[in-house]
Amino acid sequence: MRNIVKVKDVLIGGNNKVVIQSMTNTKTSNFQKTLEQIFELDKVGCEIVRVAIENNEDIKSLHKICKESPIPVVADIQYSYKHALDAIKAGAHKIRINPSYLDETELSLICKELKFTGIPVRVGVNEGSTLKDSTPERLAEIAINNAKLLQKHGVENIVIAAKTSSVKKTIETNRILYNETSFPIHLGLTEAGTEIGGLDKSFVTLGGLLVDGIGDTIRVSLSANPVKEVLAAKRLLRACNIDKDYANIISCPTCGRTKIDVFGLAKAVEDYTKDIEIPLKIAIMGCAVNGIGESKGADLGVCGGKNISSIFVDGKIVKTISNENILPELFNIIELKTKTIDE
Repeated sequence: MRNIVKVKDVLIGGNNKVVIQSMTNTKTSNFQKTLEQIFELDKVGCEIVRVAIENNEDIKSLHKICKESPIPVVADIQYSYKHALDAIKAGAHKIRINPSYLDETELSLICKELKFTGIPVRVGVNEGSTLKDSTPERLAEIAINNAKLLQKHGVENIVIAAKTSSVKKTIETNRILYNETSFPIHLGLTEAGTEIGGLDKSFVTLGGLLVDGIGDTIRVSLSANPVKEVLAAKRLLRACNIDKDYANIISCPTCGRTKIDVFGLAKAVEDYTKDIEIPLKIAIMGCAVNGIGESKGADLGVCGGKNISSIFVDGKIVKTISNENILPELFNIIELKTKTIDE
């Protein structure tokens, strides 16, 4: 089992749920814009947010941000040990540092403050800041050694991360971390790319690890509005069957046997249930070939027929209705289902 790290009131590791993170792309020194973006991220499901610290103006703003943020704030520091110390004093709920840029004295001072305050730290490796073409074994070694440097100074509240822009290398490196350490693991594919290409690569990388139980907190890094990172992370956790509290629409790809408007029905049901936060499996199937089996395995569903279709609830046919009445019937059952579960 992974160690458990507490970031303000959010638990990472152990048997706790996978935590969604993102990072603001505003200037941290601009308190108002940064806080507005944090509230936007919180609204769509972000649970921890990271902000970049580059100068003293960022530190001044950080103090106010940490006081007013609805979610824990991580101060991201790369080069300056003084910024790390100031971020801790400003009230950061966690810091991210790169020990490779610090000498022994600087690291010792940071660790002293980390132990005094008890806040956690994220360390590891990003291939972009190391020699290119490092092997997964070498990247894992660097990440582990960086964590050990902190342990040498008595710091145990550690989250570890190893990121590259390579799908295969990131997967292999994190598998090594999982097998050789007990630190909670932060997953991400660095420099993943644009919204479309970055999503493709991130879903393959993070999904391939998450389905095997690897990863305690994630960021889907995109060259896009960070709100889209959070929405993508939520979809990923649902696709991996980690987040089950939503309406899961099962619909067939259609073929020449399809008897009903599967595309239209599935989209309408998806839109209708987008705010549901309870486990609900709904099958929209175009014919009897796979329709009966999928509908029987769902909480509710429809199996399409030429003019009349079968409505299933909890695995049983409850009625047959004309095809033009499928959608209102499904909506009625969804309302009854959600009301029963809520009660």
